[in-house]
Order: sequence, then structure tokens, then C-alpha cells
Amino acid sequence: MLAAAAQTPFAFQPPTAVLVLEARSDFAAYAESRFAALGSAMVRVAETAPGASAALQTGRYDFALIDVRSAGADLDMVVSALEQRSVPFVFVAERIDPTDSGGRYSWTRIMSKPYGQTELVEAIDAAMASQDLTLTL
Repeated sequence: MLAAAAQTPFAFQPPTAVLVLEARSDFAAYAESRFAALGSAMVRVAETAPGASAALQTGRYDFALIDVRSAGADLDMVVSALEQRSVPFVFVAERIDPTDSGGRYSWTRIMSKPYGQTELVEAIDAAMASQDLTLTL
């Protein structure tokens, strides 16, 4: 009986198709394994911002994980492409620095690498809830 009371009415739904922008192969593999463990059906890794932009032009994604240092100077281009397609996203970085996103995306969560499964789920939930709110306004 206690187990039923602890359940929430909204179960976590993992994103089906995920785009990961990550230049380091070890962190890319880590991200792939985290999303696979959540139940995501497809994870595409792009090593560069132009690669991520090309992936967005040819595929449909319902979530993106963006390493701010991998995006580099092209961060705005990637964020713009994600926003045009209404794809919720979260930033990641090895060392959190408030200037990582140039201060332009203060509303976007930045997770420190390596992140845990719980932190990833919370970030996905927050990003998708934020996106849902934006779409209903």
C-alpha cells in the first residue's frame, strides 16, 4: 500500500531520439550508455557544431545534450537550430564556469561531467517541462 502512495501520476518518459554534441569519444560513449539505460531508442553523436547542425537538418530529435566546449564559437548556431525545431536541450561541461554559455543561456541547465543517471533524468524532465510550457504559451 505504501508503494502505491509513493507513485507519482506522471512517470518519467525518456526521450526517444537524442542528439549529443560531444567531441571526446569517452564522454560520447558515456552519454550513449546513459540514454540507452534510460530506454532512448536512438542516440546520434556529433563531434562538432556543424555536425550537430547537419544532424538536425536530416533527423528528428526530441532532446539534445550539448557540450559547451565542443560547440565552441558555434554554440549560438546549434542553440538556434534546436530552438527552431523546438528541441529541448541541456548543456554539459567538464568544469562548470558561469561564462561557458556566454551568459546568453542562463535559463539552460549546465551539468558537470560526469553526471549521474539521477541528475540526467532531472535535467531531461526540467528541459522537457520548460519546453512544454513554452509551447503552450
